[in-house]
Amino acid sequence: MTSEQWERVKQVFEAALDLPASQRAGFVHHACEGKPELELEIKNLLLADERAGSFLQTPALKTPVSHYQVQSSHALAPGIVVSGRFEIIRFLGEGGMGEVYEARDLELGDHLALKTIRPEISTDKKVITRFKREIQLSRRVTHPNVCRIFDLGHHTLTIDDTATEESGITFLTMELLDGETLAHRLRRQGALAASAALPLVRDIAEALAAAHDVGIVHRDFKPSNAIIVSCPGRQSTGENRSERAVVTDFGLARSTSLAFSGLSTLDSVTDAGHIVGTLAYMAPEQLLGEPISQRVDIFSFGVTAYELLTNQKPFPGDSPAEIVKRQLDRSTFLPPREYNADLPAVLEKVVLKCLEQDPERRYPLMGIMSRELQTALYK
Repeated sequence: MTSEQWERVKQVFEAALDLPASQRAGFVHHACEGKPELELEIKNLLLADERAGSFLQTPALKTPVSHYQVQSSHALAPGIVVSGRFEIIRFLGEGGMGEVYEARDLELGDHLALKTIRPEISTDKKVITRFKREIQLSRRVTHPNVCRIFDLGHHTLTIDDTATEESGITFLTMELLDGETLAHRLRRQGALAASAALPLVRDIAEALAAAHDVGIVHRDFKPSNAIIVSCPGRQSTGENRSERAVVTDFGLARSTSLAFSGLSTLDSVTDAGHIVGTLAYMAPEQLLGEPISQRVDIFSFGVTAYELLTNQKPFPGDSPAEIVKRQLDRSTFLPPREYNADLPAVLEKVVLKCLEQDPERRYPLMGIMSRELQTALYK
């Protein structure tokens, strides 16, 4: 399977996760357009997600490893030492690009997350380049609400006493976050009250603003790319907080500065004209293949905030074509207070400005929008 096919698998899988379980099979069948191998792969990923549940809800260091014994289908098992340094503790989950494990750094004693690339695609230079870019870009953002990426490594598996490049595993090490994604929170309890949602969306806004400040656009922000973690104690803003949101997965991000180039061009990772992202959260200019700016993240943020406050998507659809049509003509777009009359008007105003179809009518900077959220938080 090519990297382009895997990218399609990832997009459809993540879009399907955002739908009610009863609608997923039909959506996947329609989205795969007669490609049974892709449809089967996505359905297997959805089944794995259902079996795993919201694994991040379980405190990472308080669960016996024996409860998480992985099946032989997983690349790594508890007790394996990866690259001579990282001891696998337990399997955490699976996505379109690979698997995620909790591991212990034998050199420093810390626990971290280890994210692998699927072996069958790890020899694809485009995929490896994407992972390298994820590290390069993420390291430029230093903010408590951005998941830290540590390093890229390669582990060689020995099969029948033979080690080959093809039998190796390429992996990322990153901060281990003990919590659940916003997507899981939505599926578990539905819309959040404004008082609960506002601090979290402000965290997200500040994280994306920090990325924008160093010239980075995420390009694929959505509820599954933010994790809610505990943060007991008083925060610097003065309010008591029990949890905060952390933004993850800058794998689809790109630098808006031509001067930054550990990589030469976007085309070195993504073919020209290829739309990258998750349809339900993409800005109209992304869907049309037009030049992008930081405002695509502001639009994606608006979709996410709308969903958190209403448990509805502003542009729903049962197929990719229907989602795109509704985003471009806004035929079903309703203000969030139509679903939740208790929302403060100032908060609705912020969300609607983020969702403007014309990027020039959105906030010019995430920081400006974040300050308006701060105002809404304390009104």
